[in-house]
Amino acid sequence: MIKVILNKDKNLHPNKYKRGETVEIPDRIALRWIDKGVAHYPFLWELKDTPKRINRGKLKLNVVCEGLMFGYHGFGEAMRNITYSLYNKGCNIIVMPHDASNTGILRTQKGRIISSLKNFVYDNNYKTVNIIMTSPLGVINRGGNYRIGYVMFETQDTPKIFIRSLMANVDELWVPSTFNLASFTEAGYTKPIFAMPLGVDTDRFNPEKVLPFNAELGNKFVFLSIMGWSARKGVDILIEAYLREFSDKENVLLYLKGAYYRESVARDELKQITSKVGKADAPKIRIDFNIYPEGTEDMFPRLYKSADCFVLPSLGEGWGLNYTEAMSMELPTIGTRATSQVDFMNDKNSFLIDVEQYRPEPKCNWICPQYIGGNFSIPSMTHLQQLMRQVYSDKELADKKGKQARKDMVNKFQWKHAANKWFKRLKELEVML
Repeated sequence: MIKVILNKDKNLHPNKYKRGETVEIPDRIALRWIDKGVAHYPFLWELKDTPKRINRGKLKLNVVCEGLMFGYHGFGEAMRNITYSLYNKGCNIIVMPHDASNTGILRTQKGRIISSLKNFVYDNNYKTVNIIMTSPLGVINRGGNYRIGYVMFETQDTPKIFIRSLMANVDELWVPSTFNLASFTEAGYTKPIFAMPLGVDTDRFNPEKVLPFNAELGNKFVFLSIMGWSARKGVDILIEAYLREFSDKENVLLYLKGAYYRESVARDELKQITSKVGKADAPKIRIDFNIYPEGTEDMFPRLYKSADCFVLPSLGEGWGLNYTEAMSMELPTIGTRATSQVDFMNDKNSFLIDVEQYRPEPKCNWICPQYIGGNFSIPSMTHLQQLMRQVYSDKELADKKGKQARKDMVNKFQWKHAANKWFKRLKELEVML
């Protein structure tokens, strides 16, 4: 729910509201009314019960953070942390969520603060900047404010339709990585564009603060992969590589934590790949599509804690939050040597899979129409097998890279490090606007 002020009389059954009246309505209705000019967010002088702000004024701009805020997906995790970090930097934040408040997220301090920012108000002495994190075609120019699109894409070539839309709807572009900085620029984006990295909560994802998710897993060498189950995440390549490299005579387990797509599809795909490999002594694989209870913020850190290695042979990443989480948990991490993750993954802190070829992947076409014909980074299955075997066999090297990964996340890639870069750019805009 969010408070808005009506620009005209409006009926919302069973209530009748008058122009100038303050009403509290569901987020989706508020967004529709604001888009149509029926209502507006309150200005500072229009509300008396303004939530107390602490240390505001370090940035003389209103900053509207707009996007998915309350889900457990990557967009939600990123936008929550962008909003919360800028709030802690002293920015005058107003939240404009594109989704409903999730009760599990609201049980956290961060979630409660972000939800309360929906009712914070514009200071009419300040210019306003909107930061919109969404898909490249989802950024809409509502007019008036300076608009920053915060977008990403996973193929080597950025579709031209994205560029046309972004050129028409944003004043500048933020992308999480140097990979996207190059791909969007090469595709023809000519307005200001900046690489603005994301981050990781190294306090939440701290191996010293959590216990393993499942003590039973401690008896095996666990390769863990967490992903929205699809070909883009390379899950089919991972399953086949694991089945070909290991056997049931070795004390190994591939633990696949899937999400977002149907579990039945995942299990059917596992059967097909197992049949294709045709190995009588196939090693064990566990698929987990469980939805963890709301409010259990430590479940994913505990799952990482239960593993010996994190592996994700992704065909393309806009950033790679699961990589950063695993690395923050001091896990030896295997990922593809391509796209956005190479901004924080290297041969000293991770195990990088060589790219076998760049080509379209028809199995990804159903996910996004703009994937059709786009070139993905196809990781080498043979090299993936070699790296999984190396992590399994060489504990000293695996531990060394895991420790370096944690060190790099703490020293360079916390959300506060990312916020410093966002804030610096906003300070430049404060002077320019």
